[in-house]
Amino acid sequence: MHCLVTGSHGFIGEHLCNKLEHLGHSVYRLAHKDIDRIPDDYELFLESVAKAQWYFHLASYGNHNSDKKDSELLIKANIDLLDTMLTVSNAFAYKAFINIGS
Repeated sequence: MHCLVTGSHGFIGEHLCNKLEHLGHSVYRLAHKDIDRIPDDYELFLESVAKAQWYFHLASYGNHNSDKKDSELLIKANIDLLDTMLTVSNAFAYKAFINIGS
């Protein structure tokens, strides 16, 4: 099975990726450092995830203060990325989209 995991560097994401790979699944990892590149490399992103049958969207960002920049990142990471992921997943045949956040 081909899987896409966002938030792959987080505690749950790292363990999920390791377990999926241990079970013999192919895993495409998308980490926080990649979020800013998605709009610029949208075609590459689409190509990279086209094979994914299972989407595990674990990426999230917590707002720890009332700083406007922090709030903008909160929206970009939690809402815009989810919207992008849903748009992408609807373009391909997939079996499951699992969204988990804290």
